Amino acid sequence: MKTDVVLQTAALVSKATNLPLSEGGSVYVRVIKNLDNGRYVVSLGGKRFELSSDVKLEEGKSFVAKIRIQDSKIFLVRELE
Repeated sequence: MKTDVVLQTAALVSKATNLPLSEGGSVYVRVIKNLDNGRYVVSLGGKRFELSSDVKLEEGKSFVAKIRIQDSKIFLVRELE
């Protein structure tokens, strides 16, 4: 199984406190808009967030990701097919 890591900045952690985000949990992520330079707007738990990604994401595509939390940052690890 291959994975890639998508980083959601620590500033967004406070916005996500009403979401069930916990280490090892899974979330459904939908890519809404490509902001260029590796930045994206995504829908996560019915709320919109901006995140950065080391890999290119496609607008309109969705994926399930595992949650990893480290140093006040949320990492989403997506399984690639």
